[in-house]
Parts: sequence; structure tokens; C-alpha cells
Amino acid sequence: MITLLTLLACEAPDYGAGPQVYAPPVPHEGDDWLFSHQRINRIDIRLDPDAEEILRAERPLSAPRNEVRGLVEIDGEEVGEVGVRLRGHLGSFRRYDKKPKWKLDLNEFSGERFHGLEALSLNNGVQDPSMLREVLAHEAFRAAGLPASRSGYAQLFVNERDYGLYVLLETQDDRWLRRLAEEGVLAYDHGNLYDGSYLHAGWAPLGLDLGTGRDALFDLEEGTDIDAFDLRQVSTAVSASMEAGSWDPSLRTLVDWEEVIPFLVMEQWVGNTDSYRVSPNNYKVYFEPGGAMLLNPWDVDLSFGGRPASDPRWREETGGVLAVLCLRDEACAAAWASTARDLADAMDALSWQQRLDDLAELSREGADGDPRGAFTPAQREEDRAAVRHWLGIVGEDLRYLWRAP
Repeated sequence: MITLLTLLACEAPDYGAGPQVYAPPVPHEGDDWLFSHQRINRIDIRLDPDAEEILRAERPLSAPRNEVRGLVEIDGEEVGEVGVRLRGHLGSFRRYDKKPKWKLDLNEFSGERFHGLEALSLNNGVQDPSMLREVLAHEAFRAAGLPASRSGYAQLFVNERDYGLYVLLETQDDRWLRRLAEEGVLAYDHGNLYDGSYLHAGWAPLGLDLGTGRDALFDLEEGTDIDAFDLRQVSTAVSASMEAGSWDPSLRTLVDWEEVIPFLVMEQWVGNTDSYRVSPNNYKVYFEPGGAMLLNPWDVDLSFGGRPASDPRWREETGGVLAVLCLRDEACAAAWASTARDLADAMDALSWQQRLDDLAELSREGADGDPRGAFTPAQREEDRAAVRHWLGIVGEDLRYLWRAP
């Protein structure tokens, strides 16, 4: 009897299937078709029973994540054998038989890139009922001229089981760096890229920031292993500045403040409550060769839900040490205020309400009918309204918060 109950407990739940929302295949020229905001891709993953059991054993604190072999097809095109693993931590992790986040390492076993791409990330939207927050936030960073990922949507099938609608994200890797350099967003494409997302110390999250003695814990995702020398240089300047109560001179050259200040402003504009400025978490650090440090956004699914910008506490709600130091320095704080006003004007000139309407129209059927979704259609519609409200007031709130003396 015990054995039978154990087997039944391990049996995968039958979620059924949702509506067919993926679009007919299109010509696969370049990779822009993957990140379109006019269509939904279909992605199929085929895993053998052993691979499924390995992924089924994954838990929120499993580290490192196990990667298995799988056969993948995207928009009707065979990719071949790729690396498949689950992603996420305490907030967004879901187990294999529910609605997990995924990473597809497209050239892990073949050495060949799919239309030039090395990897793709699939986010499950379990903290984004509208399925709009993450896509709109990445587009906002891109519209501000900052390094950020392209995004789109996909309906995912695993061994022909419908896993529902996902946000499809461009993974930040060497191909991503090369694209940004080609577009002039970055000067070089071969610097060091680190992941600044939190780690685990038991059940407690361990935040990664500069000047905390944790430089060796940042994961080097692209570039050359120099024992975190670039990070340690900045951390030394940060620690000296915090101890002295004024900026160490090297801090002005080791950090690219002309890029970091707009990044901090846009974290306010999108209202991300789980970001470098607030936590710090969900960010990447990039050092161009011989150059200063930049910050990039990642995992922005909690955007458009922070404290209203008109609330005076919004200005002091800073956790990342670079944000703290900037607000303590008269010149940096003035640059933050000026940049905030300029970006509020620039972003207001863009059609965010129309973008929201278009994305909502594209994703509504798939989100509302997601067989593994955690929200009712009414909850999703309420969340769309909340995002719409934020977009309607954020420019005015930013200008109020950072009004000129």
C-alpha cells in the first residue's frame, strides 16, 4: 500500500491543454522573428524518461541546476539536441510538472548556434499575472538606449504536453553583447559579464553587491576569468567611499555613471521592487575591455508594482550601494534628478498605452487560458489595469519627485 501511494504521489498531474495561440511559422531570417511583438512562437521540447526524472527532482534551492539533453523544435524548425535546465529561485521557481522557468542552451552539445543564438530563456510569469510587466519593462530599458534583452512570447509543449504561454527572453551572453555593439549601445562586445542575482545561504537569500566582500561569488557568464579583479577594484573604491563619507576619486572613473544613472532612473520608471536599486538583485554587471562598469536589468517581472513615485520614501528606497552613494554625492544626485526629468519627458513621448493594448491583445487568450496558470482571467485583467495605471502616472510622478529646485 505504501509503495502504491508513493507511486501515485509522484505521478504527474494532468493539466490538459489550453487554447492554440501560437502563430503559423514565418521565414526564419536572422533572429528578430523570435522576439516579435506581433506573433507567438511554438516551442517543442522532447525529453526521455531519465531526463524528465532528473528535472522532476529539482527544488528551489537545488544548486547547481542539472542540465539534461533534449530535442527542441522552434516555430517548426528542428534545432536538434540542446541543453535543458530549470531556472528560478524562491519566488519564481516552479517544479517540472507545474510551470517552471527554463533555459535552453542551444549549442551545448552540437556546437552550432540557432540563427546565431547561444541560448534562450523562457519565463513562466508566475509573478506577472498580466504577462505584460516583463515585456514592457525590457522594452522601456531598450527605449532609453540601455543594454537590455529583446522579448517575445511562446507557447511551450514538453513531450506534447501543453505548458502554456511563456515570455521568451534573449539570454544575455556573448551573442547579446555582439548585437549591442553592432547597434552602438555598447562600445565593445568582448568584456566581462557577471550575474549579480542573489545566492542562497540556507533558506535565506544572500544578496550580491559591491563592497560587501562577495566579489568572488559573482558568476562570470562571459569574458575572461581574472579572479574578479575588475569587481574588486570597484568594491575597494566603494568601501573607501562608504568609510570616508565622501567619494573616493577612483569611483568616478571605475563606474560609468553616464550609463549607471539612467539605469537607476529606469529602475524607478518601471517600478521594479526586486531590482539592484531596491534589493539588490536581478542585475548584470558588465565591464567593457579597459573600461568602466555598467549595470544591466534582468528578471524584471515585478515591474510596475512599486511604491508610487509621488511618495517621498520612493527616493530613499535604495539598497544597491551605487544608488546610495550617488544620492549622497551632490553632483551625482543632481545628475540623477536631471536625467529623471529628461527620461520622464522622453518616455512620455512614446506610446506606452498603445504598446500595452497591442501586447494585451496578443497575449490575452494564451494567458487567460493557460492550463498551468496560477491566475484567473479576472485577476489577469485586474493586473493589466494596474500596469496601465502605472504607465499613466509614472512620468508625472518622476518629474514631481525630481523637480528642479
